[in-house]
Amino acid sequence: MSHRLLDEAIPMLSQRAQASFVSSDSELSPEVQLTDMNAHVAVRRSGTSSELVTLFRLAAMGAPGFDRAAGRNLGIGDDQKPSEKSEDYEVSKSLLRILLAALKSYDPYIYSHSQRVALIATGIGDKLGWSESQLRELEVAALLHDFGKISVPQHILNKPGRLNSIEREIMSRNLFNASCLLHACRVPLSIITMIIESERAQIMKNRIQNVSQYGTSIGARILAVADAYDSLRCNQVYRSGKSHEDVMQILLEQSPARFDSSVVSALQHWIDKDAAPRMMYEGEVNQGLANEPVDDRLETVLAERNIHQIMQYLVSLDEHYSGFYLVNHKLDILMWSQGMQQITGKAANDLIHSDWKPELLSYFNEKRKLIGLEQQALLLAHSSKKSVLSTYYRLNENEQMNEYEVQSIPILNEKNQVLGVLEILFNQESVLKGDGDEMQQLKLAATRDALTKIPNRGELERCLQKMHEGFQKKGEKETFSAILLDVDYFKSINDSHGHAVGDRVLIDLSRLLETETYSGEIVGRYGGEEFVVLCPNTDLDMAVQKANRFRLAIQHASIGGLPHAAVTSSFGVAQIERNDVVSDVVRRADKALYHAKETGRNKVCSLTRQEQTQDLVKKQDEAKQSISSFEYEQTLTACTSSDMIIYKLKAFLEANHAVLKEVESERVLMQVGRSGLLTAWGKTFDRQPVELLMEFDKQRRKQGAQNVAEIKVTITPVVKPKSVDNFQKRAAQVIRTLKEYLASS
Repeated sequence: MSHRLLDEAIPMLSQRAQASFVSSDSELSPEVQLTDMNAHVAVRRSGTSSELVTLFRLAAMGAPGFDRAAGRNLGIGDDQKPSEKSEDYEVSKSLLRILLAALKSYDPYIYSHSQRVALIATGIGDKLGWSESQLRELEVAALLHDFGKISVPQHILNKPGRLNSIEREIMSRNLFNASCLLHACRVPLSIITMIIESERAQIMKNRIQNVSQYGTSIGARILAVADAYDSLRCNQVYRSGKSHEDVMQILLEQSPARFDSSVVSALQHWIDKDAAPRMMYEGEVNQGLANEPVDDRLETVLAERNIHQIMQYLVSLDEHYSGFYLVNHKLDILMWSQGMQQITGKAANDLIHSDWKPELLSYFNEKRKLIGLEQQALLLAHSSKKSVLSTYYRLNENEQMNEYEVQSIPILNEKNQVLGVLEILFNQESVLKGDGDEMQQLKLAATRDALTKIPNRGELERCLQKMHEGFQKKGEKETFSAILLDVDYFKSINDSHGHAVGDRVLIDLSRLLETETYSGEIVGRYGGEEFVVLCPNTDLDMAVQKANRFRLAIQHASIGGLPHAAVTSSFGVAQIERNDVVSDVVRRADKALYHAKETGRNKVCSLTRQEQTQDLVKKQDEAKQSISSFEYEQTLTACTSSDMIIYKLKAFLEANHAVLKEVESERVLMQVGRSGLLTAWGKTFDRQPVELLMEFDKQRRKQGAQNVAEIKVTITPVVKPKSVDNFQKRAAQVIRTLKEYLASS
């Protein structure tokens, strides 16, 4: 099974194309060996890297009108700029063949995955009515979409779980470095943009940034769906491949938040009409396409030695320096690193293949004087063919001077001719600020739970705050939901199996939640056995569906080494709503979780603000009914002095066997009556205990010739009465007796 470009990209290269690349094998001709030696001499003299010499050879292969017969002078001949709008311009078949050979030599699985993604993507594009030229462009993007992984360590590529923040940063960097190489090789900008947009969404899916389809090209959306479909269908190191039906359910569930609904629909129609996609996954789920024959010697020389070394060189520059860029001998910009974008604020897509100008960098000397054209290190290196080291300054956004060590390195071929210039910038303060291993470890420790290694409560609250800010700015476009889950009967697990098994349960549960999230959800430990899943671009109904999927996955998994269904969880779900403060959504989810636990566990409950309000009103009504039924209030007017009130209260206490509980200047609390042996409401008044609270009004007033005081009396039962009517009779009896002692009305 093959596709249109792959058929032409894999066969053996011509002898001329082979001769255009450097090799140290004894099989090469003496002429080529001598050329190789001259190149190394030139490299040593200029201070450049042999990897960049090879890069210029690749760049020349990508140029339109490339003459293979002039292969040994690559980078000097045809420098015609490609027109991105030209329908005739395509990626060089020779270049594509070499890049794919490099990918296959590094990781055959990724190579096969890229083939399948290309087949799926073009199938979708065909269903959407794309033209033949558009399909060719989409196919190239799919074949190269994982090219950046060629410099990612295998332990990260094959990690059996979610990548941590440092590993995601490595993936992100190598994606950009791969785009630098593709830019230099004159791969059309539309293809590179398609790759970056689709791949960055995969890398960023566990961060807070929105990974929605909006703002991306239709090609990137097709590529994202094709990539996700194949990844979910195939076996991974951390999970088994899923069936077609399960994968389509996941893709539909995540539409339109992450995947374009029309693209997912086109995928379904294509698979329904074409047997090819189902044949790819028959038998062994991760079965790749049939491998076409490749020249093993050429693959070893070109892929393992050259492409890998170039990528590693770019990674090294990106990791250890503030920024770098590359121009050819005509000063056309071929590379513009991510660091250069951060330093200058100018994007690579706007600069690639444009003319280099001093205004791009705006270097100053220490006296704040702009560096003139005659003092530009890049031009000096170009003319002298020697490396130039300079100290320049740039104004930052605060109008302060940042010092940069700038090294300008000419790239020379074997004839001592200038192919181009590499300029590397180093600012010690910016490099040390964020890239040290110890600093990364400290940052990681501050945001991760020590046991499960997932975000801790503090990090969850920070992410929640950021999501809330996005909702306040954009409203429904940035809606999100929170899922709270709690391990059922976790104390019993600890008591029965020990705390080591309990810890294993929490760790396994966190890993399962990570593998079951596909749309930028943030999984964190809230505390104890309670976890939170923050779901961006997710309404309440979709969040409930996700929670039920999580619940079933936990129920059917072996968590902590315990049998299936030995561990279950209860879930509470809530969606952010208008006028919510940042904590409201979690509080509602927590109340829903409590309801799930109270009504049977191993279930999902949700709660909206309206439901919460209705529940609160209901409880308030119940409380009012309780107060009106089992609370008796009356205000008495005592026609006597304060001293006489105290004296008469003492008499009341003695006569009614009352117990004084609290005495203050303005209030008295006492119990009247005692309960029986069974602490129940008795049949006689003296066995019906009530509390009597008397609150004295500070204000005295005249009633005729006498001073009078108002006393608010509140009576409540000590034990539950047999009925409301029974309590009311007892309370009325206490009031009548009290009036008699106080001579009140």
